[in-house]
Amino acid sequence: MIFYKMKISDGVTYATSGKLICSEEFVHPDRVIDSYLILFGIQNTLYIKEDNDKYSLDKNTSLLLVPNKRQSSFKPSYDLSYYWCHFYFNNAVDTIEQDEAVQIYHMMRNDVLSEKDNIILIPKFFNCPYPDKLKILFHQLLDYSHGNYYTHYVSNYCLSTILVELTQQAMMHYTSNLENQTTYHFSEMVDWIRANVDKPITVAEVADTFNYNPNYLSNLFKKKTGYSLLKFINKTKVSKAKELLIKTNKTIREVAYDLGFTDDKYFLKVFKQYMDMTPSQYRNAYHNTHINNK
Repeated sequence: MIFYKMKISDGVTYATSGKLICSEEFVHPDRVIDSYLILFGIQNTLYIKEDNDKYSLDKNTSLLLVPNKRQSSFKPSYDLSYYWCHFYFNNAVDTIEQDEAVQIYHMMRNDVLSEKDNIILIPKFFNCPYPDKLKILFHQLLDYSHGNYYTHYVSNYCLSTILVELTQQAMMHYTSNLENQTTYHFSEMVDWIRANVDKPITVAEVADTFNYNPNYLSNLFKKKTGYSLLKFINKTKVSKAKELLIKTNKTIREVAYDLGFTDDKYFLKVFKQYMDMTPSQYRNAYHNTHINNK
């Protein structure tokens, strides 16, 4: 699979766009143009060549055609519909293979690249797993580009959003196995933290146990839970502390030690950070709680 890599911050320039609807026989014009052309299939199949390379643009499939190559049909289509958009990249575009694209994507996700938010990786030919998103974006592009807006930049922004969405869907697809493995390990890590909530768990210990980089794990937990790994550990301990405060007569110090805190003053600080009250205030607020098991 070929990907086209560029910095989205360098910008794209929208040229023209439309939605082809043809109920009869359709043959794509035989031509060579100087712009990029993005196609997205809606109904049936467009049979199109780029020089000698043949592509069958089916429903929910995207295809990026590049400048200065001959475009033509290699057989007619029938009852056809697809979105199309001509545009220009405002700076250099690199052609890279799938493995390199995936590597760049992971570096962006892990904050290794300084320009992590700037790069797009557009697949040459791709069956989109979430076509409804792209249909909405293409519909918006047509609406804005033909809406007589006071500035043409709105079309550039809409087009950029389409290219970013294509990047996201392609990278999610081609990294799905790794993502699934990471998701599985994430569930294991959450279960492990809960099972060891009575111990003084550290970020380094979790990272060593599951063979991950500590910074990577913190970013992973932040992405999936909204909390860094350390904050997630403390939040889990606070949740357990709330249960012990209500259901037992243990002292605050005993609850702290039962949850792996060697310093009860630090436990008080952590608890108040999450609950905006002290453990004693929390216990007093729920002293009338009725607890039953039937």
